[in-house]
Amino acid sequence: MMNLAAGERTYTLRRAVAADIRPIVALPAADQLGATREGADGDDWTAYEHAFAAIDADPAHLLLAVTAPPGGEVVGTMQLSFLPGSPRRDPGPARLSAPEPRRASVAVNRARSSSRA
Repeated sequence: MMNLAAGERTYTLRRAVAADIRPIVALPAADQLGATREGADGDDWTAYEHAFAAIDADPAHLLLAVTAPPGGEVVGTMQLSFLPGSPRRDPGPARLSAPEPRRASVAVNRARSSSRA
């Protein structure tokens, strides 16, 4: 867990847990473009749960929930993906996805799409 000060607010970055799935999926609803694209079909959260489980189980990916006081509401996500290293045993670069507060996680959306295939 890590705190990050931005202006007068302090955000907490922590590893996402299964209980964060619904708040993460709800994030695009606050975005004009995402409002019509995301959301579970009825009460079927299976695709999101499978996507989260796949990301969470993969040591090459770290999905973070960005929370804000009061109450620790999920206001954003970040995914850190570790890319394969070089032949010199370099751990390789990492890629950061969706670092903006109030944006949905690119990781959950992509994993959800691939879990349908």
